[in-house]
Amino acid sequence: MWDITVIVLSMGGILLSLTTLLPAFRRLRRHARKLLVRRMGSVS
Repeated sequence: MWDITVIVLSMGGILLSLTTLLPAFRRLRRHARKLLVRRMGSVS
């Protein structure tokens, strides 16, 4: 019984981490793209 409880809690933690990390990576990627466009625009 304890093993099942630990597995369920671990899966919940993984799910919570993914729901936090995915939007964070999308935001970072969006900001990195803006910086690259801005930097490439100033070079040419």
